Amino acid sequence: MRTFIFVTGILTIFLGSISEALYAQCGTAGDQVTYGSNSWIGYVYNGQNNFTTAYQGFITETQNFDEGFNGDFGPFAVNTACSVTSTDFSVRFKMQLNLACGTYQFTVGADDGVRFSTDGGSTFLINDYSDHGYRTTTATTFLTGGLYNFITEYYENGGNNRVTFSYVFLSNSTGGVIGSDQTVCGNPAIDPTAFTSTSPALFCSGNALTYQWQSSPDNSVWSDISGANSVIYDIPSGFAIGTQYFRRRATDNVTSDVAYSNTLTVIGQNSLGDQVTYGSGATPWIGYVYDGVNNFSTNYLGYLTEPAAANFDESFTCDACTISLNGCNLFTETFTVRFKSQQTLPCGNYQFTIGGDDGVRLSIDGGSTFLINDYNDHSYRTATATTYLTAGTYDLVLEYYESGGGNRVTFSSSIVSNGTGGQIGSSQTLCNAGAIDPAAFTNITSAAFCTGVLTYQWQDSPDNSTFTDISGATSATYDIPSGFPAPATRYYRRSAANGVTTEYSNTVTIIATSVSGDQVTYGNGSWIGYAYDGVNNYSSPSYQGSFTEPAIFDESFCGDNCDFTIAGCPLNTQTFTVRFKMRITLANAGYTFTIGADDGVRLSIDGGSTYLLSDYSDHGYRTITSGVTNLNGTYDFILEFYENGGGNRVSFNYVAGPLPVTLTEFNGRQVDNHNLLEWTTASEKNNSGFYVERSLDARKFESIGWVAGNGTTLIQQSYFLKDEQPQVGINYYRLNQQDFDLKQEYSKVISITYNGEQEFNLYPNPSKGDVTITYHAQLGEVPYLKIIDTIRGGDTNFSAIQSQGKFYLSNLPPGIYLAWITVGKNSAKKKFIILE
Repeated sequence: MRTFIFVTGILTIFLGSISEALYAQCGTAGDQVTYGSNSWIGYVYNGQNNFTTAYQGFITETQNFDEGFNGDFGPFAVNTACSVTSTDFSVRFKMQLNLACGTYQFTVGADDGVRFSTDGGSTFLINDYSDHGYRTTTATTFLTGGLYNFITEYYENGGNNRVTFSYVFLSNSTGGVIGSDQTVCGNPAIDPTAFTSTSPALFCSGNALTYQWQSSPDNSVWSDISGANSVIYDIPSGFAIGTQYFRRRATDNVTSDVAYSNTLTVIGQNSLGDQVTYGSGATPWIGYVYDGVNNFSTNYLGYLTEPAAANFDESFTCDACTISLNGCNLFTETFTVRFKSQQTLPCGNYQFTIGGDDGVRLSIDGGSTFLINDYNDHSYRTATATTYLTAGTYDLVLEYYESGGGNRVTFSSSIVSNGTGGQIGSSQTLCNAGAIDPAAFTNITSAAFCTGVLTYQWQDSPDNSTFTDISGATSATYDIPSGFPAPATRYYRRSAANGVTTEYSNTVTIIATSVSGDQVTYGNGSWIGYAYDGVNNYSSPSYQGSFTEPAIFDESFCGDNCDFTIAGCPLNTQTFTVRFKMRITLANAGYTFTIGADDGVRLSIDGGSTYLLSDYSDHGYRTITSGVTNLNGTYDFILEFYENGGGNRVSFNYVAGPLPVTLTEFNGRQVDNHNLLEWTTASEKNNSGFYVERSLDARKFESIGWVAGNGTTLIQQSYFLKDEQPQVGINYYRLNQQDFDLKQEYSKVISITYNGEQEFNLYPNPSKGDVTITYHAQLGEVPYLKIIDTIRGGDTNFSAIQSQGKFYLSNLPPGIYLAWITVGKNSAKKKFIILE
């Protein structure tokens, strides 16, 4: 046995080597394009559904063939030189065939995928292209005659393999294809949809055709329909209940040949039931059925009834099939049913249970209100409600819809007692700094009994287990006296008796908590947070209590919607407000403050008189930062925060020390024949300096100079730079501030219009009392003149502008002067002399 296994292993390896060698020789024969003439050339590829790579060679087949590829597993020969393992491969068969005009039937079969085309692969007349055991598919088509390029594509994906092809000539014509079968429901008139012509009738002799529609009651004996001689036919409204068959006859007026279309079946049904009557007696439920989801207005199909018992469980036979109604058929996929039942019920406390897959709801007042409402898409589930009914007749309506998948609807009811304790007010959670006074319990529904005299007694319990009667509390309502102890939790209920039976209302819970914190005191070097219920609400009636935070904190509370524990009442984190207070002594330094929140937040360092930072609006979590030049002393910090739903978070941080570079001013102007840029800083931290950058289009900037910074300082600093080579027109400038650690920040962009080199002329020079200035200027610009006395000192401004730039200087004593001329943003200096 060991020797046999060893030898087999050797043979397997050897055969594998041969197989690999054979594959290596394949792929050289056959061009993958040529069609066989009146026979098939099959181009073979390794791999399933693969016609692009791993080409192995070709095989040939006769017109009609049945190919098994030498068995399920093993090599089969390809163009005599190669072989392919028949477990995972593809073949594209090609044949060019000259056919006469006529109707042909083509049949292909395969294990696995196969498809057939008569037009070279543009479309596929037969397509069964998936994994499956051997099976055949047939198609019939009319061909006008000529040369056709047939392609049969086949792939094998393991297991058995086989592909077959055959064809036969049927006739020299086709009757074409008309519309599809119909099942039509109507009340009173049934009106089938008109039959369309999917494909026309064709004859090899030509298209001189006449049509005649025919009908049959049994699909055997046919009668012509008077006047129905068109390509299409519309059955008149009023189709009889029952089944009729229809076909179209085409006659070739040249040869008198006749061809028939496919046969269609029309089933006429009449919807029954008035949609109004309630079930009763032996038929307690009538279900009126409609096609469509949650549809009670159109496409009424008919009705069904439920068994004699008022309780029922209906699954409609199957999830997706056709069932018979009293009226038309129902396909059980997407439909709606309104069940109606009129029931005379004795007095009692009833429990109703309904179930559905999908939506279901129950009314006991004819649909005016719904006692149970579970009307949405879901898998089967039940819902229950209990209600007290006096003896009488009730119109029950159970509405149900099915929206796909499983379908099921159920109903049951039972008497659970002969009375009800009714329903009282709701639980209360109370928060107060003084006396706590719960709201009075209301009577939502009264207790009731079928017999006897009703009496009430209120009870309370410390543990929701042992209840004690409350002295004097014997009314339908009850008001707990003010002064409810806090903190405490107590439970209340109302008993009702008729002398025989006692019933109880629902139990309500009172939770009382005393608040902590005076809303005024500042934390000493840390925060006290005074919390309030509601958005942006700091009113005392809404005060919930307090909690503390360290000087630097980041608080997300307990989550987006939960009860956050504080010293006082629990704080629900959906919508609330907190005013944080901290008194802190700061050493002499510059400070940077950062606050963050989701939603609104703002910071004051003067007890709320002004706000240093404010981002007080609804938004996701984000931070804002501000620098204060210098603080020294004790400050009352207030941080106000509110939350308006969704995420919640608030944070505070501060850093003492030099501030980042704070740019307070940046501007520029043309001076003489250059542009002058000037800027100032309020404080600097780690400032290496400034690159001054220029652009002509406000997009692409380049550096034109460097100005060193002052490192770290709290003192205001001033800087300037001259652009000695500005371009005529608009020049754009910005500052690129550099830190010593190579971090950088850009300033805003400013612009200066450079008018070119200014040529100011002042004449006559020397002058005896008046001068005229010539200059280049923008429209509306006028010159101003400042005269500086170079001998005696002092200066005089001349702002009274005369016509054409002329100034009268007769009040100046003789001497040498310096004229400072300014036009718009440009200026120049000129020396001149006043004569005696």
